[in-house]
Amino acid sequence: QRAVEMQDYVSILKIARHLFLRLPSLRVVNKPHYVADALMAMGSSLYELGDHHESSMHLEKALEVATKSRYEVVRRKAMVGLASAHMALGNYTSACPLWAEVLHFADHDSSARVQVYYAHCLLETGEYAAGAEHAHKGLELAEQLQDRQSAMRAHYVSGECHLKLNNPHLAMTQFEGYMKGGAVLKDSVAVANGRRLYEEAMRVQNTLQT
Repeated sequence: QRAVEMQDYVSILKIARHLFLRLPSLRVVNKPHYVADALMAMGSSLYELGDHHESSMHLEKALEVATKSRYEVVRRKAMVGLASAHMALGNYTSACPLWAEVLHFADHDSSARVQVYYAHCLLETGEYAAGAEHAHKGLELAEQLQDRQSAMRAHYVSGECHLKLNNPHLAMTQFEGYMKGGAVLKDSVAVANGRRLYEEAMRVQNTLQT
């Protein structure tokens, strides 16, 4: 418990591994639930420690065990964690269906973030119209929740989707929002990236007008 409170992921990983190795010899009720908990703890800790590949492997096993044993709490957590790990690895094709399912049970406070993550995966897999649609939904939710980080990311994803759809005017509007969001959050990288993308969209717009 103390390791969790201190966010000591190295210690959490060590404890979870020890428990996982001992479980086969323990006589406990609902053993699959303990297995899923241990795998979930290992996968989450590895993710926080930056080992996204190993994290994805443990989280996939946690999801499998939790699904088979009908351990809904861990099933949902593992799905979110696995989707995040796949995104971190650039495996957007694998992350996309996971985020789509997470949308069905995401609570209100995380709904904007999940919509935007899903939209980002759709963008990366070439589903630009759907990506723009979900980015718009994410932006609306982010504004309701005053979630500035998700709002900024929604502007970025929406702008990229509209640019791919050859709608430079709409893209410019979104990239402007992306820049403003970056300025509010004091994110100089987002501001610079937004300016570059805005200028790119403007060049496309000028080409279409000539």
